[in-house]
Amino acid sequence: MNFCNNLQKLRKKLNMSQEQLAESLGVTRQSVSKWESGASYPEMDKLVALCKIFNCELDDLVNKNIDEVKDLTSSKKIIANFFKSIGNGITKTIRMLENFSFKELIKFLCQLLIIIAVISMCSIPFMMIGDVISNAFRESSIYTFVSSLCNFIIAILYSSFAIVTFFYIYKVKFLDNIIEVESNEKSDDNKDEVKIDKKKLVKKESITIKKDGLSILDFLMTLCVWFIKFIFIIFMLFIIFSVVISTIGLILLVGLIFKGLLLLGPILIAISFIVFCIAILEILFNFIVNKKTNFKRIFITCISTVVVASIGIGLSIVYFCNIEVVNKLPNKYKLTTKEEIVPMTDKLFVHDSYYGDIEYIEDDSLEDKVKISVDYYSYINDISIKNNADTNEESIFVHIDSPESIKISKYVDEIISNLKDKKFYNYENLSNVNIRVFASRGNIEKIKHNRETVYENDHDYDDYDEE
Repeated sequence: MNFCNNLQKLRKKLNMSQEQLAESLGVTRQSVSKWESGASYPEMDKLVALCKIFNCELDDLVNKNIDEVKDLTSSKKIIANFFKSIGNGITKTIRMLENFSFKELIKFLCQLLIIIAVISMCSIPFMMIGDVISNAFRESSIYTFVSSLCNFIIAILYSSFAIVTFFYIYKVKFLDNIIEVESNEKSDDNKDEVKIDKKKLVKKESITIKKDGLSILDFLMTLCVWFIKFIFIIFMLFIIFSVVISTIGLILLVGLIFKGLLLLGPILIAISFIVFCIAILEILFNFIVNKKTNFKRIFITCISTVVVASIGIGLSIVYFCNIEVVNKLPNKYKLTTKEEIVPMTDKLFVHDSYYGDIEYIEDDSLEDKVKISVDYYSYINDISIKNNADTNEESIFVHIDSPESIKISKYVDEIISNLKDKKFYNYENLSNVNIRVFASRGNIEKIKHNRETVYENDHDYDDYDEE
């Protein structure tokens, strides 16, 4: 029979003994011996197992002459095996990624990046060869054609080299280090025992003994992992700072509730932002300490925070769009006017660097006197008009007398009261100061002339002013 001869030839071709083949099939050596002698015939499941071991078809094993079957050299078989290996590689990769923890995934990606970087550096010799060949025809009329053709061929050669090298390294480094094993689990039912076949990935034990130390690829990968951990630690500090600031803001927003102001939108935004930051912190912390992360729970948490934050943003937009911005102070703030009359001198001028332009008003009734009038809000500051005199010049300037203490709560309460009424006033106007100078026409011109003369001659007047 063809089966007897084929079985013996294929076994010898793989350098397998009858004992080794019997062990692979889970039978005795005598059974294999009887199959080869034709005394008995294997069952169908054993025939299928033999086909897998010898990588052949069942019809070729049983009915044909195995010497005439070119199962390993025929183009059809080569193409089929090629696509089969690609399919197996994709399947192993998917199962490998499914079993990776977050840390293992980062390490895997780092290794891929290092491999790609090394292969990219290998393009330098190809480019140098292309330049040498092109430069050999630089003085020729066909230089452009040769250069283009050479670059095209070099690109094809390098691309082929890069693709083959990458997948070969990927296969050796990753796919060949894992195997699929079947595990049988029995149910706890006393009456029936049900076997469940599961496939999982386990790492192969290395055949060679590794020496102390790391390979270059492992060393570079370790450096990348620690660098990423360092970046994550810096990012964690920033997130922690953001959580602290957001928590303080949330406390203030909750405190406003006791003041009668409920800002529900900002409160929802603050809560969702804090929860989102804590979820990100958990991911980063687990990676740094090599702890597995429950990404399903993290994903649900992040989606929930996005929904809550969206609701908060919508409520905030509705609320703040209804607020009226008033570019003035509330009616309770009244201007205070302070006036002072000083004698006119030949060197007198009014210093205006504090509050901008001064309004000069002609008043011939003053004759040899000058009246300084200042309008300001006395709610926060007080104003004094000072006559600064020395041997060379005389200047009049307005000085701010700030209070020794300011009670913040009264301003906060007022702003809260305005927000309840959905109004926001411009409190910057409290610092406005208007200066008016009343003098005769001739004295006004003299005051302006003195000012220009002092500013032109004394370039360090700002320093003098600060003193």
